[in-house]
Amino acid sequence: MSSFGDVCDMSPSDDMVIVNERPVAPIRPFSLTTTPDDADRASVARPTSGPAVPDEIYTPPMRRSLAVLTVCVAGLLAPLGAQAATRYAAPTGAGPEPCAEAAPCTLTAALGGGLADGDTVILLGRTTGAASSLYDLTALPGRVGVTIARRNVTVTAREDGVTIRSNSRDEAVRAPAGGVVLRRLILQNVCGSPAPVDPAPADCTTGSLAYALRAGSATVERVFAYSSQRRACAFLGEVAVANTVCLALNGTLAIALSNPGASVLVNVTARARYAPAVSIVNADAGACPAASVTLANTLISAQQAGLVAPLEANPPGVANPCPLTLTLRASSVPTRNVGMSVTLVEEDPVTAAPAYQDALRIVPSAASPTVNRGSTNPADLARAGIFDLTSRERVQGGRIDVGAYELSESAPPPAAPVEPADAANAGVAAPDATSGVAAPDATPGVGGQAGAATALRVLRPRAIARPRAIVVRGRVVAPASGVVTRTVARVQGRRQIVICRVRQAVAAGATDLRCTTRPAARALLRRRALVLVVTTRFTATGATGAAVDRQNLRLRRR
Repeated sequence: MSSFGDVCDMSPSDDMVIVNERPVAPIRPFSLTTTPDDADRASVARPTSGPAVPDEIYTPPMRRSLAVLTVCVAGLLAPLGAQAATRYAAPTGAGPEPCAEAAPCTLTAALGGGLADGDTVILLGRTTGAASSLYDLTALPGRVGVTIARRNVTVTAREDGVTIRSNSRDEAVRAPAGGVVLRRLILQNVCGSPAPVDPAPADCTTGSLAYALRAGSATVERVFAYSSQRRACAFLGEVAVANTVCLALNGTLAIALSNPGASVLVNVTARARYAPAVSIVNADAGACPAASVTLANTLISAQQAGLVAPLEANPPGVANPCPLTLTLRASSVPTRNVGMSVTLVEEDPVTAAPAYQDALRIVPSAASPTVNRGSTNPADLARAGIFDLTSRERVQGGRIDVGAYELSESAPPPAAPVEPADAANAGVAAPDATSGVAAPDATPGVGGQAGAATALRVLRPRAIARPRAIVVRGRVVAPASGVVTRTVARVQGRRQIVICRVRQAVAAGATDLRCTTRPAARALLRRRALVLVVTTRFTATGATGAAVDRQNLRLRRR
């Protein structure tokens, strides 16, 4: 099948045959409503399919000049009318539409009436202190903190530590339309009380599930979603989740997947007070389509065992169960409860009990059997990406860790900030309600603990296309002796795929770095343009953290 680029690159001697690409059916919206506690186990009606479209639209050979002009002009003009916008929000924003970077809006305004399908919303963070990275929605009326009502919207923070906090009875963040992308965020639903207590406050009981996040089909990357009471994360439809924590402190269902399609969760930590911590339900009274869910490098636990296992998949009692294939790869899942319609595939399980360094039991200790124990499957490593939840580089110590946190070569991740636990919580400490929950590093641009050298200078790197490789070269100026690691990744859709990595010991002063890709990356550049993300990480000798610099390079096809 010819593409627009192929047609417009044809020479005058070529014959002209135009075949348009197959249209992509949009994601259909669905309705999210408050339901009883066990609604996540019930049958969920699937949306109807979209209107039929022809597989191909064929235009026979025609006069070359007219054909090329028609296709190329249409291809150039079409994106202009459908170009997505970038909108900005700030904790103290008060700007008008269109929520420009120079005059950012409030969060609710940025996600409000001016938002269109496919837009990107960037949340700006700290300026003078940690509190300036907090989007506080606790004073807003209603049962939902904020709603993302448009399809295929991306919401991402510019830096680590940006927090959306709500005390909503239903959801802190609701995204019913489908296709939402959430990146680099802390989502808190404190449900009427900044310090969780048991029993729950009155406004968090009747008819309340208190989700941190409830969405349709979604991509979730590097998100800490925390509910002080009942539920943490729920998804209806196919999802891709990576480097994410879902924590239901005083309830069940850290993660609920309904009609999951071909969902993939990689390097996820799911923890609830009571089992089940994760529930997967594929049910439909009609067509009953099959589903396939993969959990790789995933850490699932519950504080109290209860009557069922921490992981349930189509458990007995689910109405109209449909076929479900559940693949657990290099994951720590102590026990599971699966129904008759489930095919369980378990590969390289982590059987030893994890060890933790924090009271919430989400950050593994250096002695935990989950460290350097993750999957070596290339697809899993690609989905895990370059950074963990706290902006540390993945795959330290030779192999990726299980869960959302990667232990640093120089120091483990900081323990989650906690408050003293009350007696009813039986030793389970609550995340800090002032500065954030197990927040990623609070130092802008730094991927390690506080105290790392931040005076690293990185000159803009250059990408040189050799006959068989792409060479990324550039100079760094280190403030002291230490180790510099440079990673180059190409952007493919919403993913970043590492194409070269170099690690080098340096002294104080200037050092030239050279990272050479494999021939496959060079061959790809001959077919299309590339966007490269160049990440440079410097760890000073004896330091407890690292300075990180990221730059984008755009390479034309050649």
